[in-house]
Amino acid sequence: MGISAKRLTYLEPSLSILNQYVEGMNLVFLGKGKLAQVTMEIAQERGHQLVGVHDSAHPWVTPINKNDVDMVFEMSRPELVHAHVLSALEQGLPMVIGTTGWYDRLPEIKEHCERLEGSVLWASNFAPGVQVFRRLGRTLAAMLDALPDFQLELHESHHLQKLDSPSGTAIQTAQDLLSSSNRYRRWLPELSADPQTLPIISHRLEDEVGTHTLVAQSDFEHISLEHKANHRRAFGLGAVLAAEWLKQRQGFFTVDHYYESLWGLCQ
Repeated sequence: MGISAKRLTYLEPSLSILNQYVEGMNLVFLGKGKLAQVTMEIAQERGHQLVGVHDSAHPWVTPINKNDVDMVFEMSRPELVHAHVLSALEQGLPMVIGTTGWYDRLPEIKEHCERLEGSVLWASNFAPGVQVFRRLGRTLAAMLDALPDFQLELHESHHLQKLDSPSGTAIQTAQDLLSSSNRYRRWLPELSADPQTLPIISHRLEDEVGTHTLVAQSDFEHISLEHKANHRRAFGLGAVLAAEWLKQRQGFFTVDHYYESLWGLCQ
């Protein structure tokens, strides 16, 4: 199956996701932090163009010509997410949200997206391997319902500058586990003797990119499932791939929608 000059929704399953899309987009970035920088780098490598980069020194205060922009990336600060998303939606611009720590306003943002018939995709972590980790974690949690001697713990490690704790990925993974298990009813950011409480233990270390470890411990056995990001390019690549997928769609999406679509294609 050949690749035409027009954008393709999917290529054949045998082709790598790295070559799945071919037409470049004009991108605006809100934020210039570590995630934004690596995402911009990968986006340009994949043939996309940067037409605007805004931060606190150069805030996003003027409307954008919709014809000049295909996608907006929100990678700034949690307190700015709501205003940025609403502004993009009002201008008819699709947005990918990579900022974490804003989830208390998620229902509002979803309502704005639906009301304005816009396109938004968000993730606590865009790394492709994290999506596999979360999916395997759900399976493990469900299986351990029949093995009550095992107790789960979730550990997350990040760099010293990370603003939120526990990480957004750890919280989302914990929610996955709670939805898959009949045993656990809640999570807490500390160890707990309550067998219905899933503990999340946070660690902040120098130069740590990001590691999440799900541990199942019994008196005589230890099961460990771990995802370790060796470079921030993993997050940037996932964000760009998700944006390329979003360009064809309208609605409010999580990164799960993208990967479920991808895995459904490859089955």
